[in-house]
Amino acid sequence: MGKKDKKGGKNAAEKAAKKEEKKNKQMEKAKKKKLKENGIDEEEDVEEILKQLDKQDAEKEAARATVTVTQCQQPSPRVYCSMTVIPSGEVVVFGGEYFDGQKVQVYNQLFRWNLEKDEWKRIECPLSPKPRSSHQAVCYKDQLLVFGGEFATVAQFHHFRDVWSLDLKTNRWTGLECSGQIPIARSGHRMVVWRNFLIVFGGFHDTVRETKYFNDVHALSLQSLKWQKIDFPAHAHAPAARSACLLMLALGSDTLFVSGGYSKVKDTARNAQGKTHTDCWALNLKPLATGQTRLQWEKQPQKGQPPSIRSGMSVVMHKGLGVVFGGVYDEDDGGLGMRSVFYNDLHAFDTERRRWYCLQLRKKKGGGKG
Repeated sequence: MGKKDKKGGKNAAEKAAKKEEKKNKQMEKAKKKKLKENGIDEEEDVEEILKQLDKQDAEKEAARATVTVTQCQQPSPRVYCSMTVIPSGEVVVFGGEYFDGQKVQVYNQLFRWNLEKDEWKRIECPLSPKPRSSHQAVCYKDQLLVFGGEFATVAQFHHFRDVWSLDLKTNRWTGLECSGQIPIARSGHRMVVWRNFLIVFGGFHDTVRETKYFNDVHALSLQSLKWQKIDFPAHAHAPAARSACLLMLALGSDTLFVSGGYSKVKDTARNAQGKTHTDCWALNLKPLATGQTRLQWEKQPQKGQPPSIRSGMSVVMHKGLGVVFGGVYDEDDGGLGMRSVFYNDLHAFDTERRRWYCLQLRKKKGGGKG
């Protein structure tokens, strides 16, 4: 009887393994079919591409130990790069990607743009973060801090969970060794600086089988370089998991706002449909200053004139206002097909009154637009 039980268990395990292998082959076949339908050749494995990039980085570091700064034209077309205003008034542009209809080109190029002179400079460093897009970058004192992002092909994703610091005086990158409750690798998240912390919200992680969206909050102490995950009361109301949302924090304020965003929600056992969020939430961060890690979300009514349903908007903070530009409304078929509507309008969210306004450009008295 004992042998029979053992044999039966082995057969069950073998059957399960074969079933899993068959499922993976079917998924791979379906992916290749979808690529072929879209006129895309079979692509290289994303992990092999990253290994090649590691080798190239080692060769570059050995060949060039100094930072080079050269004047250049504006960067080539790309999306999902970061653009960060620094204390000098310049804008630092890092990363991004470009799809030519066949392949995705992902960048780790670094540029500084002098707005007054309309002058671009390319910065080349011996050591740099891997090429990535959909990451986040913020300015903290004399540093540009970058977290996460993705290296993507047409149908594959490799997500990052590393933190890099760019010294804005020397133009040198340093990979930061962080400890604690490090967030899961992700892209499409949002990030702000609050006091001496990096605050990260949301994002997504894409695997071959599924895309997982997040609604978690993590804080990185910029003094100890230790991550901590923020706890919330069990069954408490909170924003749904999402990426591509607005994350707004006025200078000197302790209240963080999350608005909008995008996620995919399963409507059947096999299909996931895109959902664009329209809600707004507030989070008081002040307890973090005293070492507390249990906070509470508060849902906000949408007052005033909020943007129409959309995600992927850009925002800058100015005197307590989150000035919001553009965005996109996506309708997808659950696969690679998607219909998108893009916007170029302006809105503002007053973080004190908690109210939306529609902004209109007007001409200056002397002519031209103000």
